[in-house]
Amino acid sequence: MPQQETVLKVAERIAGLGYALWDERQGCYIFVSEQFARPYGLTPDEYIARYRSYEDEAPFIHADDRERYEAHHLSYLEDPRECSIELRYCGFGEGFRYVREFFAPIFDDSGQLIQTVVVEQQIGELKHAEEALRQAQKMEAVGQLTGGIAHDFNNLLAVIMGNLELLSERSAEAGEVSELVEMALGAAERGADLTRRLLTLSRKRATYTESVDLRELADGMLELLGRTLGSRIELELNGPDDLWRCRVDPGQFENSLLNLALNSRDAMSDGGSIAIHFSNVAIEENYEVAETAIELGHYVRVSVADTGMGMSPAVAERAMEPFFTTKSEGAGSGLGLSMVYGFVKQSGGHLSLASEERRGTTVEILIPRDFDRRLAGGPDSFSDDQFRSQGECLLLVDDDESVLTMTSRMLRTLGYEVKSSKSAHEALEELVASPRVDLLVTDVMLGGNYSGPELAREVKCRRPDIPTLFVSGFPRQKLDESGLSSSEVSFLAKPFRKSDIARAVRSALDAK
Repeated sequence: MPQQETVLKVAERIAGLGYALWDERQGCYIFVSEQFARPYGLTPDEYIARYRSYEDEAPFIHADDRERYEAHHLSYLEDPRECSIELRYCGFGEGFRYVREFFAPIFDDSGQLIQTVVVEQQIGELKHAEEALRQAQKMEAVGQLTGGIAHDFNNLLAVIMGNLELLSERSAEAGEVSELVEMALGAAERGADLTRRLLTLSRKRATYTESVDLRELADGMLELLGRTLGSRIELELNGPDDLWRCRVDPGQFENSLLNLALNSRDAMSDGGSIAIHFSNVAIEENYEVAETAIELGHYVRVSVADTGMGMSPAVAERAMEPFFTTKSEGAGSGLGLSMVYGFVKQSGGHLSLASEERRGTTVEILIPRDFDRRLAGGPDSFSDDQFRSQGECLLLVDDDESVLTMTSRMLRTLGYEVKSSKSAHEALEELVASPRVDLLVTDVMLGGNYSGPELAREVKCRRPDIPTLFVSGFPRQKLDESGLSSSEVSFLAKPFRKSDIARAVRSALDAK
């Protein structure tokens, strides 16, 4: 028996279960297991002596759950049957415990209720997991919504930007009109930057790394950070002009930097300052870092330091654990810093944290330097002559007529012959009617029975010599979802400037 009791106690502890026996005639507990009493900070005998009625237990039930529990208790007495209820019990210290209580009646030979078996299951971890799942589902829905909105918005911006640029080139009054056009173009580009940030919400697991200047990405976030942090937070951002480039997912880096800034803001309820500093670091054998497993090499260091309340050593030790948070319920999920940590590790880097109560917190990120000289995009300067047509014919497909017209005009100003189609069906008919087509330029999402990738496959079957340039307001991930390898096709994101599509078309043609 002693061995069986030991096994039962271990099983109770692992399952988070405790049980007790309530005597309805005496109005008291006659047995309480150790696991049942332990969460209350009591021994079984102490629990039996303290709680002798419903009224004794009620004060320890969360105020919002008491009325529901009382109704459940009365219903059970009127019609005793096996049942359960989820409650929150005030804990010993801060917070409360989630508990699922099961009740099972025991009757005498005459059918009179004489005892009730009470089983308590601690379900705090389950409730946290459920909340995390709800949050993930909500973010998935938000991502789908923002992805669709951003796609449509990008089409509108493409039309606005493209026509403004064409207007600027053709304007006879080069002074005032040109200045107004440039102002409108600047506003449209800020709108395009906003949609790029929205589209990061709709990304799932796929990440797309680019060779980037982290300081430039941070500079592009200054306006967003300023609005988010508020006027009570002073923001400082600095770094060298010759900062090394890194290969990361730009959207994930921006989200990570925003997360760190928000954590710092929340630690400074009365205001303060955040300093974001970038520097080049060569890790050598004698270089001291928080992580002993760091590899030697060249890194870009990103330091985010605040003047907030700081953390105790115990809190700092757990700060990067998923779901760990010191914020009040509903004020934080505890995922921010763990997501930053995941991004840094995914990028081959290292993260360390230093904090002292009432002295602030500093988070240091090290991202490996990118030695690959092949950079995304091209030179800032643009010349029509450099990327003009060499007599090629393009088959252009987009189901948005405004985008189709604007893009066609841009390409014609570059000297290309353009065959325009509003659907995949029209494009295939045009392919039959036009024996000479050098490049298919198509939107990824098309109305009707064909998508852009499906159209490209059909064109490839009929004319293997014709390459494809995909253009879309969605992120490049859509190509992966269609089964195409994104590394084997050309892609241009909407909205774009004339220089962007000129380079993309010329590059696709020259790669034939």
